[in-house]
Amino acid sequence: MTEAVRRGGWWGSLLPGVLLGCGAVAWVCAAEPGSAGKTYRWAGEDGVQYGEHPPPGVEAEEVRIYDADFPESRRAREALGEKLLDAAERRKEQEEQRRLQKEDEARREVSVQRCREAKAALAALNQGRRLQYKSEDGALAYMTEEQKQQRIAQARKVEQESCAGQ
Repeated sequence: MTEAVRRGGWWGSLLPGVLLGCGAVAWVCAAEPGSAGKTYRWAGEDGVQYGEHPPPGVEAEEVRIYDADFPESRRAREALGEKLLDAAERRKEQEEQRRLQKEDEARREVSVQRCREAKAALAALNQGRRLQYKSEDGALAYMTEEQKQQRIAQARKVEQESCAGQ
């Protein structure tokens, strides 16, 4: 540190940091795309060269430099964003299709199980034997013919609903 900074007390210790910060801000402002001049391209002794000021007497053409503020860049970003959105939508649709397929598969499995149970019930009911069941009080009782016919009708209905697509 210099003697002046040492004698400056606390302000003197902050001064180098403040100056450095101001320099950084000035550099950033100078590098801002909107503040830069036009850029030119010309053929020089060392090949194609670029700069803000071509040498006098040299034929130079203006070069457009694109950044985020130019319409062409915005259109490219929008097109990319649309592609990403389309991909995300396709992914969601595929996930929804997989979910629906799983639900359909589960429904089919339930339907197959109900079909088997209905067929087994019909086979048992049509054997011609007397059938027992547990009554509401938990005691065993024999089915009447009317009860048997009701159960057969119920089993046939379940069989028609569950076994139709198989």
